[in-house]
Amino acid sequence: MSQQYDSLSTVCATCKYWGGVRALMQYGDYVELDSPMNTGACYSNDSGWRNGLPVQACSNCRFWEKWDALR
Repeated sequence: MSQQYDSLSTVCATCKYWGGVRALMQYGDYVELDSPMNTGACYSNDSGWRNGLPVQACSNCRFWEKWDALR
């Protein structure tokens, strides 16, 4: 089952530091993933998952920054 997050959702799937697989949908209004449990590397130098550690798409942290591709 797929999962969607709009551009205001502060989860890893919408963060510019998250390196997981996601699809940009509806002209940048939201992202879609196969599952909220998908993992991707975190490339933030400040988060607890730094240095490319895997983190789930549905996770979040205080260092979230909106992915530039989203509106």
